[in-house]
Amino acid sequence: MAEAYREQMGNSDMTALSFDERFGILVDSEWSRRKSNHLSKLIRRAGLHFPGAAIEDVEYHADRKLDQSQILQLAACNYIAEKHNMILLGASGAGKT
Repeated sequence: MAEAYREQMGNSDMTALSFDERFGILVDSEWSRRKSNHLSKLIRRAGLHFPGAAIEDVEYHADRKLDQSQILQLAACNYIAEKHNMILLGASGAGKT
């Protein structure tokens, strides 16, 4: 929080804000930092093979026969709330995990 305060002091745009607005920004910054640190800790603890993997990085080459719209729909995880099951089929070593 002290770092965010120092950043505010160095930013001339912040002087136009009231104390409450500046304090709110500090609290939001601290909350975001704590959530980010917690998520990073959970990812490290999970022992994922590719902790930096993102759905945006999927390569949709023709030989992979992936439907981009279906992948994005699955990434939204609506199937969980709708209580649908999913079965993945494919050759061993094809990256189903």
